[in-house]
Amino acid sequence: MGLTMQATTELKTAEGKSPRLIAAFQAHITTDKARDELQQTDLNKIKLTEAFKKAMRQIVLKAETTTSTARDAELDAKAATTFGSPDQFSENSKAKIDNEEIPKGISGDENNPKTLGTINDIAQLYRIFFHYKDANTKVLEIKITELKKKINKGASKTPEQICNDIGDENERKCNTTKECIFNKTGEKNRNCTLSEEERKEAAKEQANQETGGKDGKPEEKSAKHGTDKNACDKDSNCKCGNNA
Repeated sequence: MGLTMQATTELKTAEGKSPRLIAAFQAHITTDKARDELQQTDLNKIKLTEAFKKAMRQIVLKAETTTSTARDAELDAKAATTFGSPDQFSENSKAKIDNEEIPKGISGDENNPKTLGTINDIAQLYRIFFHYKDANTKVLEIKITELKKKINKGASKTPEQICNDIGDENERKCNTTKECIFNKTGEKNRNCTLSEEERKEAAKEQANQETGGKDGKPEEKSAKHGTDKNACDKDSNCKCGNNA
């Protein structure tokens, strides 16, 4: 008994009696369509995508937003100036991809590098893809860590250090920065310094932190309510004091 295959002419509708085959056929059509839409070397197709238009508006047209369509009439001319003709763009894109050098080991050859265009093995191409994906992820993680350190370092600086970091050569920036003032006769690398008023406030705040209270006086607290004196006063079983 031979194996028969249902004709695909009627599979676009639900009239057939093979729902799984219908679903598979529709998925095949969808995949083909998506593949055609993602031909990255076809400039005529790329120009129709919203992603391309947004990038051109922002980078080439210098539009206020990526969704501003006021100058979209210029897109075709700007694309031609930037990328050349569709044929030139296709050739250049393909050449760049094909000529991309893959290092030895990653290329599938332990001793020699290869250009990407010479590698046809699907499994090897997958290995190359995941190699660079992992490498990019690691680079991103390093950059994120560096940014976090930079942010934390900036957050830990005193107001005086923030002013000093502006430098001796930037008087205008110093004088327009909150809490800072430029002192031409100041110490080297400290011409931009904390204003006298802010210096007094900083000293006062430091004193409060060291004593645990305001105006240099220790804060009263209780074991039950901490420094909430009002709550302590309302509690007949609470004693508020420096040694509570």
